[in-house]
Amino acid sequence: MTADVKDSLDSKKNKLTLSRDTSGAAKLKRLNEILRDPTAKLESIKLHNYTMTKEMSSAVANAVKKISLGLKELDLSNTTLQDSEAQVISEGLGNPYAKLDILRLTNCGITFQGIMHLAIALKSNSTNLKELDLHNDDLSDHGIKILCLCLEDPSNSLERLNLENCRVNEGGCATLARALQSNPGHLKELCLSYNHIGQTGIQSLADLLKSSVIETLQLSHCRITQDGCAALASGLRYKPSPLKQLDLSSNTLEDSGVKALLAFLQDKDCKLHTLKLANCSVSQNGFGYLGRALRSNPTHIRKLDLSNNASGEDAIRTLFEAIQDTHCKLEELKLCWCKLGENSCPYLSLVLSSNSSLRTLDLSHNKLQSTGVQHLAKGLASPVCHVESLRLSQCHITEEGFIALATALHTNPSHLKELDISKNKPGASGIQQLTDIQRNPQSLLRKLDTSPYTRHTST
Repeated sequence: MTADVKDSLDSKKNKLTLSRDTSGAAKLKRLNEILRDPTAKLESIKLHNYTMTKEMSSAVANAVKKISLGLKELDLSNTTLQDSEAQVISEGLGNPYAKLDILRLTNCGITFQGIMHLAIALKSNSTNLKELDLHNDDLSDHGIKILCLCLEDPSNSLERLNLENCRVNEGGCATLARALQSNPGHLKELCLSYNHIGQTGIQSLADLLKSSVIETLQLSHCRITQDGCAALASGLRYKPSPLKQLDLSSNTLEDSGVKALLAFLQDKDCKLHTLKLANCSVSQNGFGYLGRALRSNPTHIRKLDLSNNASGEDAIRTLFEAIQDTHCKLEELKLCWCKLGENSCPYLSLVLSSNSSLRTLDLSHNKLQSTGVQHLAKGLASPVCHVESLRLSQCHITEEGFIALATALHTNPSHLKELDISKNKPGASGIQQLTDIQRNPQSLLRKLDTSPYTRHTST
C-alpha cells in the first residue's frame, strides 16, 4: 500500500479520501480491501478528480449498499461519470440497504441518461438522502424534469439541494418549484445561483415560499430584476417565513427591489439573519431602506453584505446611524468596493465605539486613506469595540494610518484576531509597529496580512 493511500484513511472518523495523486489501481485496491473486511466501518468516501472506471463504479456501488459498512456520505466531485458508470452507482443507491445521507456529484459531467438512472434510484430509495449536490452539472430543464420525479415523491426527505450553474431556465425552475410544493415539508436549503431563472421562475419560487420550510435560499447571478424581487418579497410576506439566509447578489435589484423587501425585513416575525445584496446596483435610497429595516427590527439581521454597490458617503450615513443603535445585533458587515472615502470614517468610528456586537468588518477597496483610518482607529481603541476581523486591503493607507492602527490595538489588544491591510503603503515603521503588536502576549492578533500591492507586467 502506498503512503498517500494509507494517509487518506482516517480510521478515527471512518473517512476515506482517495486523492488525485493516487493511481487508479491503488484507489480500487484500497476500497476493495475495506469491502472484504467484515468488521470495517466507513462513513464517508471522497473520490475527487478521477475518470471513473467500470471496476471502480462497481466497488463504489457495493460500498453504498453494504449495510454493515454504514456509509453515510459519497462525494465524487470532479470525477467524470460515463452513463454506464452512473448506472452502476445508481443501482447501488437504489438498493433498499443503502443508507446514504449525503451525495455530492459536483462537476461530474452527468448526461441526461445519467440523471435518469439517478432519479430512478432515488425514487425507489429516497427516505434517507438528506443532501444532494449537483452543481456545475449540465442538467438543463429536461434533467430537472426527470429529477423532480423523486423530489415530488411523498417518501422523499431531502433537506439540502444544490443546483448551482446547472443551466436551469424559467421552465425548469417552475417545474422544480411545483415538485417541491407537492412535498413542501422537508427541503431547508436550496441553491439555484448562476441559473437564468427569469420572471416566471422567480414567481414560481415566490409561490413555493408561501408553503415551504426553506431556511436558506441562494439566488445570486440569476438575472433577477426589481420586479422579480417584488414577487419574491410577496411570497416571503405571505405568512411568517422560516427563511434565515437569503443571497440575491449580482442581480439588478436597484433601490426599488430593496424597497420591495422592506416590509418583509421590518416584520416582527422575520427570522432572516443573513442578507447578501452584493453587486445589486443599490444606491442612496436603497441603503436608506436597509437602515430603516435595521432600526425597525434591530435584533435579527446578523450578517449583511452590500459590497460593490456604489453607495457613496451620503448613502451610507443612514445605514451607519442604524448600526450605531445599541440594540442592533449586526455581527458582520461587508462594504468592499462601495466608493467610500475618508469622510465616511467618522461615522464608522461611531459604529465601532457604540456597537459591541460587530465582529467582522470588511472595507477593502475603498479610498479611506490614512486620515480616514485615523478616525477608524479611535473606534477600535474604544472598550466597546469587539471587532475580531478587520479588512482594509487596498484602501490607500500610508504609514500614518498603520501607526494609528497600531496605537489603537495597543490600547485595546484583547479582541482583534485578524487584520488584512495588504496592498497599501505602510512604510517600514508601520509594518514594524503592527508586527510588535502581534508579538505582544496580551494581543489576540494571530493573522496579519501586510503584503504589498503587486503590479503585474506583461513579458
